[in-house]
Amino acid sequence: MPGIVGIIGLRNSVDPLEKNMSAMAKAMVYSDNDLVKIRKSKRHILGVVNIDDGRKINKYYANGDASIECMIDGDVFVNEERKRKIHEHHNISVSSHGQECIPYIYQECGFNFINYIKGWFNIVIIDGKENTYIVVNSRFGMRPLYYIERNGYFIFSSELKSLMECSLIKNELNEKAVVDYALFNYPLGQDTYIRNVFLLDPATIVTIHHSEVHHTVYWRPENLFQEHLISREDSLVHAEYLLKKAVNQMHRDSENIGIAVTGGFDGRTVLSLVDKEKQNLFLYSFGVPESVDIQIPKQIAEELSYHYFPIYLDDNYGTHLFDDYALKTILFSDGRSSLARAHYVYASHLLSGKTKVILTGNCGSELLRAVHLTGEVISNNAKLIFYNGADKKRATLFDDSPNTKYYNKRIVNTTMPAICDSLMSIIQSDNHRLALNQRFYLFIMKEVFRKYFGTEMSMESPYLYNRSPYLDYEFVDFIFKTPLCGANYDFFVQNPFTRMHGQLFYSSIMMNNNKDLAKINTSRRYSPYNLLTTAGRIKAGLAYLYRTLFEKKKDEYNLTLGLRHFMKNNRDVLGENEFINTKTIIADYDSGNWQKNKIEFYKALSLALWLHYSAR
Repeated sequence: MPGIVGIIGLRNSVDPLEKNMSAMAKAMVYSDNDLVKIRKSKRHILGVVNIDDGRKINKYYANGDASIECMIDGDVFVNEERKRKIHEHHNISVSSHGQECIPYIYQECGFNFINYIKGWFNIVIIDGKENTYIVVNSRFGMRPLYYIERNGYFIFSSELKSLMECSLIKNELNEKAVVDYALFNYPLGQDTYIRNVFLLDPATIVTIHHSEVHHTVYWRPENLFQEHLISREDSLVHAEYLLKKAVNQMHRDSENIGIAVTGGFDGRTVLSLVDKEKQNLFLYSFGVPESVDIQIPKQIAEELSYHYFPIYLDDNYGTHLFDDYALKTILFSDGRSSLARAHYVYASHLLSGKTKVILTGNCGSELLRAVHLTGEVISNNAKLIFYNGADKKRATLFDDSPNTKYYNKRIVNTTMPAICDSLMSIIQSDNHRLALNQRFYLFIMKEVFRKYFGTEMSMESPYLYNRSPYLDYEFVDFIFKTPLCGANYDFFVQNPFTRMHGQLFYSSIMMNNNKDLAKINTSRRYSPYNLLTTAGRIKAGLAYLYRTLFEKKKDEYNLTLGLRHFMKNNRDVLGENEFINTKTIIADYDSGNWQKNKIEFYKALSLALWLHYSAR
């Protein structure tokens, strides 16, 4: 699995831990195609997995005299002007992504090198002249990096299971993180499922010099908010420019790309901005054959002459394939995702035969539409703690909560004080010059983006790169200054006409760049073009009423069939578990009660299996 792993001696030689490093690196190798590059000295053993990801992109770089070395996990894009200067000053060839420039930029700029790169990454830099190590991640922390300081060593890995192979780490379950997961869909803050192993905060530089370790936050989302917003007209023009720039930067290093297009707006807007020739791109989507997420992209492809790659989650998938990809989802996500998202791993595996780069609409709706629903992405409990305050909601969170039904009552009770402290810390750390919805968006930026969408990127990374133009740094910086940003609405707006403002942004872009695409209906029974006319907005309003009154949720991903076969094949391995009530899981499945609270059932079942399969 692509990633980075390392042991740095703060006071000791790393020689005694060489076997540990071998075991840690081996835990990240899932196939014969996974390559590992190791760099070793008396003070460090560092490794990067999958230095050749199918696009012939190296993941290890050094400057001219090798005094600065660099290892990269994930996706990095280097500033165009800085790339040009590196090419001229150092006489090296520079690729479209520019990753080979990073040691030279660090050599010239020191810590400020971070201002010339963007993306989704973890980077380790070895500064041989200063005898210093730099570990840095990207603004949103979309690629996880786990670490621990123990017995004079700084040990890290992009996969939790890898760290669990180190003999210095006691695999003691962090019970608070388990209950966090039950209540909020993710462990909060830096907590992980293993006690004393932490998840690196977003936008953090870790500096290791001799025996000292310092953590520095180099970017804060609090600074995104502005007292005065740019006019809507100027916002539309410049936001479109920045998004188009991001879309087309993100496919330059790949000859062929896939674009995720569903029945919605996010991916379709990305498609409207792509400047790649049609023969070098294709649309894809997944779902049961009759789903709107299959039928609408198919219609787009037929009417506008795009290649289309449908991924059918049919009965063959549910019966024969779901089981394998569900387990991969649980393991690839380090237990942070549930088997209900197995289709993402399945799709990425199929897509990897056609491309190594996909563009998706991840985080688009969260940035450009007012949040109004809770569920898998944002838990209802997260909404409640912001709306009423954690101190007022303790009983709701812990007393007979459906969220903790499948978890041992003892650990729920014993972890309650620590969880309440975490909640109060989140609330009290908020900047109270900001409105309630803006403070909630800080939680989304710091927690939700990396722990929901970042987990998706990680699960897919064994097969391909998932890139979202909506997370481009320049675009995010700008959108928060505009009335287009969801953070600048009221908290959990329920008025559908207010929420439609985000769709108007998408509609405007599509009409400016691909009118034919804008005129094809979405899954909401109206087209983007409809939102730009009075008659069309009436149609959209009627469509909203129809969906609200008559449409029922369908099993778009064939989960019911997949789960039936999954339980048949895996129920025996659940066994006894002191943290999760596996007997209740099995009883609820046999009785059908699981369907009353599907999200919580999927989560508990998945975590129970992760605990089983990740045990040393």
